[in-house]
Amino acid sequence: MTCFFWYQHGRCSKSDDECIYAHVDSGHYANPPVSTGMGDAVAGKRGDVFLSLTAAVGAEDGSIAVGERAAFEKEKAKMRKGVRIIEEAARELQQYDLGGAAETAVKEILGAVKAMGEID
Repeated sequence: MTCFFWYQHGRCSKSDDECIYAHVDSGHYANPPVSTGMGDAVAGKRGDVFLSLTAAVGAEDGSIAVGERAAFEKEKAKMRKGVRIIEEAARELQQYDLGGAAETAVKEILGAVKAMGEID
């Protein structure tokens, strides 16, 4: 398969030995590398797999690019961890006879935690 850069631009940053593609016109041409949106690119079969995964994600919600989706999922995981910590603390406080406003606050916290779980 002919190197995309060699074919399109007449040169490749890699030598003939370093490049996994041919620096001759074979009649079959590699697709261009695909940006992952996270500061790097993939090419060849990895690029094809990445594009098919991107299409699947796009079909799912269409509004979040892959890089943005990864950042979103990372933040969501952090939020879930924080919510679990809050829930554990509130459940521990339930063991004590707090009375009044403190007991009401613990119930409200647990209600909010439950609602956050239902939103997801």
